[in-house]
Amino acid sequence: MAQQKDSTFYIIAQNSGKVYYTSEAKLDGLVYAAKVEKGRFPSGITQFTLFSQHGEPLAERIVFIQNNDTLKVNLAALPSNQTTRQAVKLNIVTKDNNNNSVTGSFSVAVVNDSLVKTDEQAESTITNNFLLTSEVKGYIEQPNYYFNNTNDNTREDLDILMLTQGYRRFDWKQMQKNSVPTITYLPEKSLELSGTIKTPSGKPIPNGKLNLIVTKDNLLRDTTTDAEGNFKFTNLYLTDTTSLVLKARKANNDDHAIISIKPMDYPPITPQGIEDTIAVQLQPQALAAMQKKYTDYQQNQKQDYLKNGIQLKQVTIRGNRPPKPPELIHSDNLNGPGHADQIIMGDKVEGCVNLVDCLNGKLEGVRFSSDGRSHILRGVSHPPMVLIVDGIIMDSNHLSELNANDVYSIEILRSGAYLAIYGSNASGGAIVITMKRGYEDPQRVSSKPLYGLLAYQFNGYYKAKTFYTPKYTGPKTDAQQPDLRTTIYWNPNIITDKDGKASFEFFNNDTKGTYRVVVEGIDDNGNLGRQVFKYKVE
Repeated sequence: MAQQKDSTFYIIAQNSGKVYYTSEAKLDGLVYAAKVEKGRFPSGITQFTLFSQHGEPLAERIVFIQNNDTLKVNLAALPSNQTTRQAVKLNIVTKDNNNNSVTGSFSVAVVNDSLVKTDEQAESTITNNFLLTSEVKGYIEQPNYYFNNTNDNTREDLDILMLTQGYRRFDWKQMQKNSVPTITYLPEKSLELSGTIKTPSGKPIPNGKLNLIVTKDNLLRDTTTDAEGNFKFTNLYLTDTTSLVLKARKANNDDHAIISIKPMDYPPITPQGIEDTIAVQLQPQALAAMQKKYTDYQQNQKQDYLKNGIQLKQVTIRGNRPPKPPELIHSDNLNGPGHADQIIMGDKVEGCVNLVDCLNGKLEGVRFSSDGRSHILRGVSHPPMVLIVDGIIMDSNHLSELNANDVYSIEILRSGAYLAIYGSNASGGAIVITMKRGYEDPQRVSSKPLYGLLAYQFNGYYKAKTFYTPKYTGPKTDAQQPDLRTTIYWNPNIITDKDGKASFEFFNNDTKGTYRVVVEGIDDNGNLGRQVFKYKVE
């Protein structure tokens, strides 16, 4: 220690990578003491690091700061004198620590607490997840214990948790050299689709024009490939699984281009080994009472029908039902299944020895020449119709070689609206045949690809479904089956206005007891907020 006397040392405190405190002092004794106000740090884990005068880290200690800096979430008025199936309207008001109104996004869950018992000490919340469990390695048995009714004991236990499970190692030498680690994956702001365009020989096509067509969403986008033949469509907002078509054309108008899609390079998901679970326990007596009530209701309904019901004589209604258009479950038609001038399902041609003979005279606006080629009736000078089997262009004389029993659907494209997507590949029209699943056409080995076109199934955003909430608005609803819901209401995205206010409505179920309302979320400045309210239904 004597040789280190009067040497300079530094203390740096940071939270989430941001420095909130720095100190410089000289080692003139065995003990150094300094007072730092907790109010200068945000709530969460703060890392204190001791550095030598040469900038080498010597020791580290992390502490958990608990300040009163979370959002204030309140109800304008708690419901009182509630009854079963009664309409409930709740108004929330959100403010920051300075009592200013805030705009934010909040989730609301209303649960019948008498049926579903919640362990408030062990439940995962937005507060303990953001501030604690996501920052500390290892399993924390009761994460909400440290935030629910904080006192000296919980703060002391939380500090012990920091000493046992809070150890982390940082490469300060790399940071001191201003060497920023390479980020291999950036978060997506929207969906994108990328790929390449090449010639049949495998050479990239530079400056190639490419169109993206999504019929369902009325979307048409275009782009140009780079010097390596690569293309990319960004800022795509498509929901669910969407069928899209890519149409390419070289600068010299040569359609012999092959489009390929690059698979998305998602980061690997590393399981933590321990999953958060919520133990849902129904009280046996309450469950038995509900089942008995429902059984009695069914029996009373049956007796009422037998006693007061009127049996009508049999009535026979005759009429001419219009033919129902065929429904296609799957199809290789680039316009989408069923988007054609004429549709013939495979069951209409089953048993045919020669498919050409069976179709001759059945296809509207199409006639067959002696060599098996098909033409539009507008004139023989037009080019022949193209035959597309399972998305592959084939010579039209293969039509007679197809097994009619293996045909799922036949779609005829004659009009310009349906042929536009195929471009010059089908200038004279197209017969699109989709074979039954599991069938392999022996002629496909010698067939040619559909140049300049690619149909692709794109996985878009998940389109969330609305949480079911019944509405009891009249006396007839009393005759419905018992309402045994445990989760009364759920809304993942309630936005507060500029005054920090928002409202939502729901109906109680048929069970009396305590109802639990959980509101939690985050404002525009990243501040967290959570509050639990309870009311009784008599």
